[in-house]
Amino acid sequence: MFGLVGHPNVGKSSLINSLMGGKVVSVKATPGHTKTLQTLVLDDSTCLCDSPGIVFPRLDVPREAQIVGMLIPLAQVREPFSAIRWVMERAVTPLHELLNLRAVTLRQLLDLQEAGIEALRMDREVEDAGPMPWSPMLICAQYAMQRGLVKGGRPDCMQAGTEILQRVLEGRVPYRVRPPTSFTPLEPVADVAEDALADEDSDWLVDDEEYESEPEEDPAAGKSSLFEVFGMEPRGPGSGSIHSRKKQEQRKKREAAEREEAEEAPSATEPNEQ
Repeated sequence: MFGLVGHPNVGKSSLINSLMGGKVVSVKATPGHTKTLQTLVLDDSTCLCDSPGIVFPRLDVPREAQIVGMLIPLAQVREPFSAIRWVMERAVTPLHELLNLRAVTLRQLLDLQEAGIEALRMDREVEDAGPMPWSPMLICAQYAMQRGLVKGGRPDCMQAGTEILQRVLEGRVPYRVRPPTSFTPLEPVADVAEDALADEDSDWLVDDEEYESEPEEDPAAGKSSLFEVFGMEPRGPGSGSIHSRKKQEQRKKREAAEREEAEEAPSATEPNEQ
């Protein structure tokens, strides 16, 4: 039996469908779609086991990276703007260019603020005629306006952010992550435990050289095999088959019949001798 175990949405079920040559298990882009253990027979000697995804907690991975890495289902994301900022900082092509968003002027930005959308913090001076710098909220607001996503008379930034993240999860927004510049290996837990035990009282420890156990009697001494130890008849290849058992029964019956004939033979010859 071969079991497929790993993170959610990495292709475990898709691999099983490929090995089986057809769709035998359900596949969906949503993480955690497989919820039960499924066993499938590939051939006479091979069995495949599809299991639900396992999420291992990683404190050194930010939540935004877990969302983009599909470890957290999109339906459980309360606000998409942090994850969109994470993608904006690592996108191969600027996100507003991939989404074909038009530049936003200062007048349009002020209109968004009047509608209650803080699309950009005005903590620095911006030129009146130039385009506004992009922020996650401004990208979502412009995306919503160009696609008619409106809620309560203003652009629905939440719906827009969810659609943008869906594009990212589908692989339509390429991004790259640089490798870490340094690596600090973790101290093995076993060494820490040994150091802690070294500081404690070690009187309970026993020196193997000072302790000698008495020789034990071997019940199998003098026996040539385990069958003799347990008082069983040795068995050869095929001794447990139906045919061999029938032959043993016939042999026992034949031996019993021969013993009966041997016992009856002296009694039959005694009158002739007299």
